[in-house]
Amino acid sequence: MRMQISSGLFGLVLSLACVAGDISKTAAPLTDLELGRRIYREGILSNGQTLTAKGAGDVALSGKQLTCASCHRRSGFGTSEGSRRVPAITGKILAAPLTQTYREIRGGRKSGEGARPAYTESALIRAITQGFDVNGREMDPLMPHFMLNDTDLKLLLNYLNTLETENAPGITESDIHYATIFTPSTTASQKKIVLDTIKTFFDGYNAETRGEDRRAKHGPWSKAWQYGSFRHLQIHSWELTGPAEQWPEQLQKYYAQQPVYAVVNGVGLDNWQPVHDFCETREIPCLFPTTDVPGKSTKPYYSVYFSEGIALDARVAATFLQNNTKTASRILQIYRAEPRSEQAAQAFSTAVKPSKGTHLDELKLAQDQALTHELLQQHLASSQANTLVLWLAETDLPAVDKVIADTATIKTIVVARSFIAADTKFPTSMQPRTYVISPYVPDIDMVKHLIRYQSWAKMHHLETSEVRIGANAYFASMMSANAVRGLRANLAREHMLDQFEHMLERGLFFSVYPNFTLGPEQRYASKGCYVIGPMSAQDKKEGRYPKKWIVPDKF
Repeated sequence: MRMQISSGLFGLVLSLACVAGDISKTAAPLTDLELGRRIYREGILSNGQTLTAKGAGDVALSGKQLTCASCHRRSGFGTSEGSRRVPAITGKILAAPLTQTYREIRGGRKSGEGARPAYTESALIRAITQGFDVNGREMDPLMPHFMLNDTDLKLLLNYLNTLETENAPGITESDIHYATIFTPSTTASQKKIVLDTIKTFFDGYNAETRGEDRRAKHGPWSKAWQYGSFRHLQIHSWELTGPAEQWPEQLQKYYAQQPVYAVVNGVGLDNWQPVHDFCETREIPCLFPTTDVPGKSTKPYYSVYFSEGIALDARVAATFLQNNTKTASRILQIYRAEPRSEQAAQAFSTAVKPSKGTHLDELKLAQDQALTHELLQQHLASSQANTLVLWLAETDLPAVDKVIADTATIKTIVVARSFIAADTKFPTSMQPRTYVISPYVPDIDMVKHLIRYQSWAKMHHLETSEVRIGANAYFASMMSANAVRGLRANLAREHMLDQFEHMLERGLFFSVYPNFTLGPEQRYASKGCYVIGPMSAQDKKEGRYPKKWIVPDKF
């Protein structure tokens, strides 16, 4: 017998099915660990409200600046700022007494400056809510008095006990395992340069510190903290294949076969997003990959990049042109249907502000379509442009030259160093009007700038034909090794990232980039580009180059 359902009953069934579907998609309630982590990192209480506190002088405070992580860092190991020291607050450290040892005062003691007994739960609650340490002394005025109920205090204290003090994945008693990742667009030559560079640097580190291996096993107890981080550094090559949708599964398979402490360098010039997502989700540091399109996420933490890539080039170009609207009021942007070029064009379009009197037109070429004299002339006539922005390679310049030679309308031409070769010779008609956006040290200064890397590579008989690839791998290897050495016995991944921020401030070598800074929650080390030009043949001959360093607004 056929079952019949009335329209009213059918509507009810359909409504219930929709409700069931919505319920199934509702996020599961946060666990106690997740709630504690949210209080610590984001300043959001278990009821969803914002954390509040009283500062010096009973000033009411609220908001993100109050988070524990903003001062004690995500690692819980604290930091220093000038003469002020923010102490470590991991559960294991708080639960142990701090003493001055024989190494420092020739006889241990448990009181006085720099020493304290272990924190009890009640003492820690008093420190958090009232600002008195375990010895009953008033804490630094910068430490707020937090308004937390019993539930949130318990969640927070439980989370402090989970902060990493033991070995992270990828670390054994004798080794620290790293991976370097290559996307399918990476050439065989680039892979070889990266692998040879990292392996050579790690082998040298392992050899030079072999004495620490013995000291870690047989050194005096008073030095255990100093040698506790020593391990041999091992590198693994993860080569991705096929379309990007398949990369996450491949990455997971590699990681299951051999967990790694961090990802060091690697190459993915036109797409790094799947690697970025993988590392952020699994909280694996990804240290200075060579890519022109760094991954994006809401709150990136574990991925550290040389720069924002071609998006930075585009924003610098927009800033430069809109500061010169008298000669750059009508812009024709030309790009090609390939990932890097499209992303540069999109970033430029977003950065250009029509309110500043700028009009923007676009010409998008197919991936294999040549830029011809006729096509460019046609779009110049329709757009009435006085400025060209080219996200194109040097092979497209002859067509531009042919048009420029016949018109005085184009006053400014902007090209990106990320798209053209270092030895590109601009046609005579373009030289007086062309500006190069470059995130790198100007080419005529590059040899001097890279003398440290070039000397090291020459000494080890390494290939240096692709300077950016090799110098980036060398820098990432050096930073990774030095950061681990500075961790002492605390090998938490987050603590290692804290080290990077301090190390960059004291650095003398920045690969092909002019300078680096990396503050809390900043994940792009180089924050600006040079605008170079216009450069005449005589300028080049005499080693002169007009240049201006520009950092766009959003940083």
